[in-house]
Amino acid sequence: MRSISSAFIAIALCMAPAAAVSSQDSQSNDWELINTNRGNTVAAAAQFDNGITLIARCQNRQAFDLLIGGLPDSSAKRRTLQVGVGENSRMRNVEWLSGADRKSAFSLYPMSLARDLMRGGTIRIRVPGQNGAPSTLYVMETEPSVTAIAETLTACDKPLVDPRDARETEMLEELPADIEWARRPMPSPDAIGNAATHLETYVVVSCLTAEGGALKDCRIESANPFNERINRIVLDASRNGRLRLKESGEAPLPDREISYAVPIFIS
Repeated sequence: MRSISSAFIAIALCMAPAAAVSSQDSQSNDWELINTNRGNTVAAAAQFDNGITLIARCQNRQAFDLLIGGLPDSSAKRRTLQVGVGENSRMRNVEWLSGADRKSAFSLYPMSLARDLMRGGTIRIRVPGQNGAPSTLYVMETEPSVTAIAETLTACDKPLVDPRDARETEMLEELPADIEWARRPMPSPDAIGNAATHLETYVVVSCLTAEGGALKDCRIESANPFNERINRIVLDASRNGRLRLKESGEAPLPDREISYAVPIFIS
């Protein structure tokens, strides 16, 4: 177990998103609870001997993030890692936004992944190789985080248990292979323009399918950077979305979970 330096935490908490397998193992580790900025930031952090750091954080009681640091360098804006939590868990594809340092990344599904990490046990993270290089598999052991991660979720009013987690779907910001948009939900450009505070915002939404291809129970999975007004506009637009099966054109069965991304650019 490595002690997490205050300097590292200060940097990490301020970060913004911007054939053979090599294996790097680490010994068991505990999560450390950190309160900074007069309580406006609550974070749970674990740093491992193999160089990987995981940080779950809540900022201003609204924005919940899950950050991984110590990854191999990548120039891609988004990257897909395979993640498994628990000894016998299936490794799922999880999409991330790259950090400004190109060695860190922010999960597009931070709440679900944080709840997985709360259970502790074996964490496996496979990073694809680039330009023909082999992938890297990080294997780490953690204790259950009954306090630290739970406090970060609670600080942002996020549930500690969610029935959707049991579906174990891929954490990708794209529709299932057999489904397409009959009408894609598009936020009003005027409303977005009035609410935007950054030139680029990336929002990921998950919903359940409803009768007639409509969407229901939609929620924001992540927003980088966080903007409550834009989140509301994106959720309002989800009511206009309609889905259909690619082959038949019929509506998909109800209660399937789908996700989609809303990239916003202000010129």
